[in-house]
Amino acid sequence: MLIGVGSTNNAKLKAVEDALQECKIEIQGINAPSQVRDQPLTDEETKEGAVNRAIYCIKQNKDIVIGIGLEGGVTKMEDGLFLCNWGALADQEGRIVTASGARILLPENAEEDIEAGLELKDIIEKITGRKNVHQSEGAAGLLTAGFVHRNELFSHVIRLLYGQWLYQKAELEGDQRGR
Repeated sequence: MLIGVGSTNNAKLKAVEDALQECKIEIQGINAPSQVRDQPLTDEETKEGAVNRAIYCIKQNKDIVIGIGLEGGVTKMEDGLFLCNWGALADQEGRIVTASGARILLPENAEEDIEAGLELKDIIEKITGRKNVHQSEGAAGLLTAGFVHRNELFSHVIRLLYGQWLYQKAELEGDQRGR
């Protein structure tokens, strides 16, 4: 089964590979536009970016069975700014499923930098002095002392997406058999 992933980011591609390693899949990374801000600032905007990426993937190639969009963002809560992540899965039949993952509180100075217009990836690079952290452990890796990496957050979301999709397909097939 060919899966289009709406990104060429190594952490996101690894997440799909890890989450679906027991399935017979081929992954195609696609530079899909999120059509939201580079730094999504709400759950809704982050989710919208994931959906847009998933839909873009299935429109690129009729051989792509499902498109997966993954989007990282931030969301404001009463006790501060949290890292959030959303995923979407779209198929050629028009089904779209979504899921969200874990949240982690960002340092106060990150909130100030976000409000000043910086992207979280730039803030993390500033903190660590390293480039392309978003392609590896990401903010989650930094803020959990390496215990949870970005691809692990997305792997969980992908399993939620794929499981929902399998469930919906089974329900539809069951209904068509007259259950």
